[in-house]
Amino acid sequence: MFKAIFYTTKSGQSYVEDFLMEQDIKTRAKIARSISELETLGFQLHRPKAAKIEDGIYEMRVEFSPNNFRILYYFCIKNKIVLLSAFKKKRNDLDRNDIETAKARRNDFNNRIQKGEIIL
Repeated sequence: MFKAIFYTTKSGQSYVEDFLMEQDIKTRAKIARSISELETLGFQLHRPKAAKIEDGIYEMRVEFSPNNFRILYYFCIKNKIVLLSAFKKKRNDLDRNDIETAKARRNDFNNRIQKGEIIL
């Protein structure tokens, strides 16, 4: 079993948590169920619900008509899944900036773990 955690900046901002709070209650509930399924299945969660993007970054797909949501994440140490970013998807392909942002947040998180700033 895995545990999903929110990426948080040094100043305490959590982009995924902020995104979730902007959604209506039904959308939040649907996304929460998807996160729970990710925690249960981990690497076994496949298309159409999840996919590996590149360089250890994955996307979780949440369809809630008429909207499609994406959460980018990675598998960290100690069975942790770090939720890096979330957005409403408007196109078929992922924006390169979204992927690069997720990688930068992952690298920041890993560096802060190594420095002892984050304890898992």
